[in-house]
Amino acid sequence: MGNCMSPKESSKKKEFVESKANVETLKALYEINMKVLGSGSYGKVFLAKNKKDETIQIAIKVIKKVNMSEDDLLGLKREVAIMQQVDHPNIVKYFETYDDKKYIYLCMELCKGGELFQKIIDNNKPMTEPEVSGEMAKLLRALQHCHS
Repeated sequence: MGNCMSPKESSKKKEFVESKANVETLKALYEINMKVLGSGSYGKVFLAKNKKDETIQIAIKVIKKVNMSEDDLLGLKREVAIMQQVDHPNIVKYFETYDDKKYIYLCMELCKGGELFQKIIDNNKPMTEPEVSGEMAKLLRALQHCHS
């Protein structure tokens, strides 16, 4: 299957239409710690503190536009649209989006609990049945909420 976009269409500037403002606005509101909290094929996640109230901390997912196809950008827009509608204690909250020529910045709830996989391997012993059932209950409640 080939790419159906004409050369004229593919040279269009990639914009994230739902963006609240540019990165200067983001930097005016938040002090961004450049230590990477996590990374993957999508980009990197950084910790940010609200400049007016440092007790408010968020995670900022920074995604390079250059590596994204039009389909990738559409998929991200769908993901954001879904996250805007979801409100559940076991699902990360989406706050807002910022945009510039090179990057998309997704501002989200900071989850300090870490990754479940890391929790499993750090123990050096199997999780107990009550621990597993507790984690599975959280996961299934979140999944049920998404499908209700």
